[in-house]
Amino acid sequence: MPLERFYKLPEARRAELLRIALHEFTEKGIEGASLNAILAKAGLSKGAYYYYFVDKEDLFTAVAEDLYDRLEAQLPPLLPRQPVSAEEFWPSLEQTFSAWLMAACKFPELLGAFRQLSQQLRASPRLAPMLRRRQEEQFRSVIQLGRKLGCVRTDLPVELLVSLMVVSDSVLDEALVANRKTLSEAVVRKHARVVFDTYQRLLRP
Repeated sequence: MPLERFYKLPEARRAELLRIALHEFTEKGIEGASLNAILAKAGLSKGAYYYYFVDKEDLFTAVAEDLYDRLEAQLPPLLPRQPVSAEEFWPSLEQTFSAWLMAACKFPELLGAFRQLSQQLRASPRLAPMLRRRQEEQFRSVIQLGRKLGCVRTDLPVELLVSLMVVSDSVLDEALVANRKTLSEAVVRKHARVVFDTYQRLLRP
C-alpha cells in the first residue's frame, strides 16, 4: 500500500498520477510497466516517488484500489439498503445481481482495466489478498444476512462458502468481461441469471 502521505496530496495530483499509471499497467502489465515512463509523464521525480511509495507494486496497489472504488461507485449496493424478509431474500438478491451486472456493463473501459488488473493481482502472492479482501467482505455480508433469515445453509463454515463464491465469481466475471465489447442487454441478463443460479446452488440449504 502507498504511504499515508500519498493521500495528503491534492486530489487532482493523485488522480493524474493514478490515471497515467493505470494506462501503463493495463498496456504492459505490472512486470512490463516502466516506472520511469510513468514518472516522466506525471512530472514526478524518483525522489518524490519514493517519498510516497516503497516500490512499483505499491503504485499498482493504489491504482487497483482507485479503479475498484470508481467502478463500485457506479454500481448499486450488493445488499439491499432496507431489511428484507426470508421470502424477499433470494428475489431481492437476484434483482440486485442483475442490476449490478447491467450497470457494470455500461462502463466497458473500466471493466477492461478491471480485468487486466485483476488477472495481475491474482498472480501476485503479495497483491492477491487485496483483491480477495474486497470480494470476501461483500460475499460474507450476503451469507451472514442470509443465515439470519434462514435462507443460507449452515452445514458449512462461513469462510468456506465465501471462498466458493469468490472462485465462482472470478470464473464467471472472466467470461463476461472477455466479451465486454459485444455485450447486449439480453446477454447480460442471461449471464446474471447464471450467476444467481450458481450462488443459489452454493448457498441454499
